[in-house]
Amino acid sequence: FEGFEGMGDDIKVYPNPVEENGQLRVRFSDELSSSQVRIFNSAGQEVKAFRANEGMNDIDISGLDKGVYIIKTDNDSKEVTGKFIIQ
Repeated sequence: FEGFEGMGDDIKVYPNPVEENGQLRVRFSDELSSSQVRIFNSAGQEVKAFRANEGMNDIDISGLDKGVYIIKTDNDSKEVTGKFIIQ
């Protein structure tokens, strides 16, 4: 997945930065598929939550303001945190 911003091999985010009102594409490792995913704004407020699907996940970010966001996913054995930017 050339062009994907990686948080190790666990989460791949594309594009990063993403345009405001665009689509964020996120791919989770097999270990993290079906885990809970939460997105937080720079103030630490949760702005979106969903369950990760296997393979590619298209995330609608319309309605989110420009800025830096934290994406956090965890399951019983692992927690991964990364960031992406809406510009």
